[in-house]
Amino acid sequence: MRSPALGCLVVALLAHPAASAGQSGDRSAAIVATATIAPRTSVKVSARTLEFRIEPGSSEAVAVVEFTAAARAVPGADVLMTLAADGGLTGPGGAADLDAELTFSGDGSGTLTGPVTLAETTTTARWTGGGVRNGHLVFTLRASTPGTYTLPVRFAVSLP
Repeated sequence: MRSPALGCLVVALLAHPAASAGQSGDRSAAIVATATIAPRTSVKVSARTLEFRIEPGSSEAVAVVEFTAAARAVPGADVLMTLAADGGLTGPGGAADLDAELTFSGDGSGTLTGPVTLAETTTTARWTGGGVRNGHLVFTLRASTPGTYTLPVRFAVSLP
């Protein structure tokens, strides 16, 4: 995509009489151009629902989410990738195990490690400056009841 400010600068240079090849003289002009680049973010993830299968005799299962996060930001700006539950954790029989514990660890530049609190937004990665980052997050669910557990999630990238 081309910048509108750059296009205006080119038009201004072409329209200025001193810019014409057929004219000469001692004309001079100062042209000041400014461009404001608005922040922009995006995130692509491999799953929008975390799915876990705790087998009988076990008390934990993992789910992996691959991601590509991008931000257009000024140098030195903080960029955060967050996770929010988009509904409740469901388990065997429809209800989640009350003693279920969900944690995550990351692989990739800026990814973090820690607990996931379903009632709050969890910061999963932090970077400085714009650019594109790739990686994956490994979620571990610990629960005492075997069965299938699901949690719909929403990822976001922001510039606080």
